[in-house]
Amino acid sequence: MKSAIKLLRVLADGKFKSGQELALKLGVTRAAVWKQIEFLKNEGVDIETARGQGYRSRNKIEPLDVGRIRFFLGKLSVTWENKIVVEDVIDSTNAQLLSESGDINGKVILAEYQTSGRGRRRDKWVSPPASGICLSVGWGFESPPSTFSALGLVVGLALVSTLEERGLNSIYLKWPNDLIHDNKKLAGILIEIKTELSGPSIAVIGVGLNVSINSTVKENIDQDVTDLAGICGGYQNRNEITAQILSNLSAFLKIFERDGFEPFKKKWSKYDYLRGRLISVSTVKDEFTGTCVGLDDGGALVVKNANGCKAFISGSIKIL
Repeated sequence: MKSAIKLLRVLADGKFKSGQELALKLGVTRAAVWKQIEFLKNEGVDIETARGQGYRSRNKIEPLDVGRIRFFLGKLSVTWENKIVVEDVIDSTNAQLLSESGDINGKVILAEYQTSGRGRRRDKWVSPPASGICLSVGWGFESPPSTFSALGLVVGLALVSTLEERGLNSIYLKWPNDLIHDNKKLAGILIEIKTELSGPSIAVIGVGLNVSINSTVKENIDQDVTDLAGICGGYQNRNEITAQILSNLSAFLKIFERDGFEPFKKKWSKYDYLRGRLISVSTVKDEFTGTCVGLDDGGALVVKNANGCKAFISGSIKIL
């Protein structure tokens, strides 16, 4: 798999390259090149094959690169002092951060491809190689706010701000962890907590953002999804977007640790995808059906029916 990602990096400029040229660059046989090309195609990468010309990526790709990410952070006047790592292939960026024994506060891991990408409730996160932004950030909270369970909601707002800075409108937040455009999923968030017996709480914040996914892959995903390239009508620089995400995350999380969810509640209501909808909320204990009336001061979802209101800090949502 790592060899296939290296091959994709060579094809990233969108120009045709012969099998022989690719074999020489990668130090493999032409048969190995063909095998890796077929693997990438099967994983959803749009590669064109032309007799006498070779192979090329139909979509322009800028590989994820730490130097480029730091360059764009500098343009935003943001100094990210902690480690940023780009992996070609990894099981899960969240799982990697959670497994590390050292200090992960401020560490960022990105991956071109995740073999076991996941969302909430262990749902699989589908993202073909180099088609999106899959990143995880470790963030330490010396004094977690009383509304700590709303952390994912604040991360969602940071993502919305990033996309609006890029001129994207009509983005909605579906409690607790999805970004929606035109009733289709654009991004997801996964929060996992790594708490020591003594010391601060460490949150591992996972973000999956669809940047450019071909139509065949979209059709094979078990829910309606969309991507930035389709919405914006063209190429989107993943390194630049990553820098913007990190910049906004840093600013929003510092406010959240100091002031909790209260400064974000009004802004969240502006993007609330569920408000006013008839929904069903399933938890490990029961299921509750009613109309979503928004969030309470702590970020819990409030649902109302004939028996009254009920607040949820977690649950699986179904729109009826």
